[in-house]
Amino acid sequence: AYDWAATSLGPLADWPQSLKTMVSTCLNSPVLATVLWGPDLIMLYNDAYIPSLADRHPNAMATPVAHVWGSAWEQVCAPFHHCQRTGEGFSQAEVELPMIRRGKSETTYWNFSAAPIRGENGLIVGLFNQGTEITEAIRQERERARIEAQLQTLNETLEQQVQQRTLELNQLWHTSPDLLLVIDFHGVFLRVNPSWT
Repeated sequence: AYDWAATSLGPLADWPQSLKTMVSTCLNSPVLATVLWGPDLIMLYNDAYIPSLADRHPNAMATPVAHVWGSAWEQVCAPFHHCQRTGEGFSQAEVELPMIRRGKSETTYWNFSAAPIRGENGLIVGLFNQGTEITEAIRQERERARIEAQLQTLNETLEQQVQQRTLELNQLWHTSPDLLLVIDFHGVFLRVNPSWT
């Protein structure tokens, strides 16, 4: 239903078979996927990609990826361009990517990959990009690490406090003029301080 004739891709009937095949692959992928077509890397994406776009959808469809993502694209574009030039696919894990979504700045984290798409003449005509946003998993992992570090610090502090209190009690035991003793339930003296002796 999209008016492809109004885009630089032209009418659907005129698309090369390689583009039709990759768009079919993209649309049927269960994970976030996009075809980046032509020298400008025009975006054609599946439904799984839409949440990452937030308010950029539907205007991102058939738009160069650089225009859609702006500064976020500038941070990650180097391996994509390398893949486009050389045909060497790549994957990257836990990529930190600040972006603005729904008018709000946020730091996101991604695992993503790209592979070259070769046209009918064997030349590279685009890229197939898949990814997974792992922002929530990274946040949870960092929160868990923060809590573990706090517990470790608390543990070390607690040990120091116990040692300090033990020293204070020992000092009180040895220097008190009062009679202090430890006695069991049978009335047997187990320990007495120097004042007793």
